[in-house]
Amino acid sequence: MRFVLAVLTVLLAGIPAQTESTEDSQLKALRIKEQQLAQQLLRDFPESENPLVLLGDFYQHRGQTNQALEVWQQVLKKNARRADVYDRMAKVAFATDDYETSTRLWRTALQMNPSLPNLHINLARSLMQLGQYREAQQLLEKEIHLSGDDATGSLLLGAVHLELRQYEDAERCYQKMLELDPNSPHACYGLYQVYSRLKNREKAAVYLKQFQQGKSQWRTTKKETVVRNLSQADSEVNFYARCLAQLCADARKLYMGKGDLQTTEWLLTQAIELDPNSVAHRDALMSFYADAGRVQEALDECRIIKRMDPNNISCQLNLGLLAARLGQFEQAEKALLTAIAMAPAQADGYRELAQLYLRAKTRQVEARDLAAQAVKLQPVAGHYFLLGWACDVTGDRARALEALQHALILDPQNQAYQQVLQRITAEGTIP
Repeated sequence: MRFVLAVLTVLLAGIPAQTESTEDSQLKALRIKEQQLAQQLLRDFPESENPLVLLGDFYQHRGQTNQALEVWQQVLKKNARRADVYDRMAKVAFATDDYETSTRLWRTALQMNPSLPNLHINLARSLMQLGQYREAQQLLEKEIHLSGDDATGSLLLGAVHLELRQYEDAERCYQKMLELDPNSPHACYGLYQVYSRLKNREKAAVYLKQFQQGKSQWRTTKKETVVRNLSQADSEVNFYARCLAQLCADARKLYMGKGDLQTTEWLLTQAIELDPNSVAHRDALMSFYADAGRVQEALDECRIIKRMDPNNISCQLNLGLLAARLGQFEQAEKALLTAIAMAPAQADGYRELAQLYLRAKTRQVEARDLAAQAVKLQPVAGHYFLLGWACDVTGDRARALEALQHALILDPQNQAYQQVLQRITAEGTIP
């Protein structure tokens, strides 16, 4: 541990000093907080490499790539099997156009942990930059087979097919991309290239026009995002504070893992203090309070999030769920009705409102209709079970049996579903 602390001290000392005109007391205070948190993490987790991983992430967020790489190298000296660290280092190499290094590092990560998210896609992207399209094709096809339809995978596979002059396959991939994202200018441009090479001028012109329209909208959206980010990143102090807030938020997972709830809560409150405009940090604190049974505090945080992000559907649902836990039926009902109005094509609001009515033993016919809508929008086992419950309490036993049978087809090992089905069947009222 002394060696690691020594390395950390050198890295912290290596941060370029600011001139007196720019390094004000706020920056100095943030640097002190950073050092204190880093030392605390290394002291509290002396046998773990996870604190170093987080510190590397912090330096990377700060744009201090060399320091991040040095810290991650120390991680690999402690544990050479950290596929996620090879993945981090590969992303740095790819961002600096060092494709041979990124390919080598992603290959290593893939050998160690093939289930790490996006590894196949990232390695394929790197191979494409090296012109190794056949291997990239194999990786992308495997990823799509394992993960199902994926927008990024379909887009990249279309580009690979295009390079290999497999135009029908390229067309299929780009069309799949448009199914997943109808406004994708990248897919439209890919189809324009396909039809241009196939000498189909009419279709090429159609997709070129769609590409130009989509690109204009994409640029507008991108510009708005950049302007919003610039307005938030108006000073070095604010940027530093946001990076440090993220370090606090990441570090709290280590303390939560060992059951230290006091430090977990302190780190989350520190993250919010450093970055008060972050919805993600407040959402994490809200979840912490809810899991700890501190429901009123969770609801208070949820209301703050609602003011910060009025269109946040997850927050709107949580307002209803938390109010229900506090026995505030009318407030819960109002919140969930609003959630349905905000996202009528999502099943969540219908499901939660149906459960609210069923648990309160009121408006049970409405609950049945809500459950049926949830099944229509998302036919999963839990929704079929909810529909069976609602049909049972409204006396529609035949429909209840049918719904529960569907639930068990989708989740055959679920004992709760089996018990309810056995009870209803034993009553003997179902033909």
